Amino acid sequence: MAIKGLIFDLDGTLLNTLGDIHAAVNHALACLDMPCRSIGEVKSMIGDGVAKLIERALPKDALALKGDALKLFRDYYGGHMRDLSKPYEGIAEMISSFKGKYAMAVLSNKPDYAVKEIVPAYFGDAFSHAVGGREGIPLKPHPQAVATIIADWGIEPADIAIIGDGVQDIKTALAVGAMPIGVSWGFSDGQTLIDNGAAYLCYGAYELKKTLAGIK
Repeated sequence: MAIKGLIFDLDGTLLNTLGDIHAAVNHALACLDMPCRSIGEVKSMIGDGVAKLIERALPKDALALKGDALKLFRDYYGGHMRDLSKPYEGIAEMISSFKGKYAMAVLSNKPDYAVKEIVPAYFGDAFSHAVGGREGIPLKPHPQAVATIIADWGIEPADIAIIGDGVQDIKTALAVGAMPIGVSWGFSDGQTLIDNGAAYLCYGAYELKKTLAGIK
């Protein structure tokens, strides 16, 4: 069956948000007199939600400050989440071309408040759902949140592709029986996505569009 629905990750898939996340992490660390992190270090820490990001960024002997650091991160990021972030090359045009052709949603481990501000700011009303991490709902790769989106659409999981740059996205797709598609331009190593079960690995928006069109 041809693909009917697309569920995208956000950070590292649709948008390059690394600069703003890096700035917010270092703001929190600096406020607590902790050593700042390089952009490469922060890149390697993204993917499992903001609480895990802050835990990884703090020195191991300073984890007692996690709550304070998390609040500092959220307060700063809430006012600076679109300073540097932008869609990857060709992504905005690709999403625009998909409107009306596929059901589309965004599912991210980023906090829900941020997802709900960022997605419409960059992509308007292209997505029926823009969902982030919420209290009481497990983050990806747990299938609960994605299963809710699929149920709302009324589309069989086998007719849906889950697209992302993280192992969490690939594992989520496999958990619900959707098509797992990895992208190489984000925050993870492409080979890692293949090793974890990605059916395809795409190197640009044009290739992703072509891959989706070719799935029968």
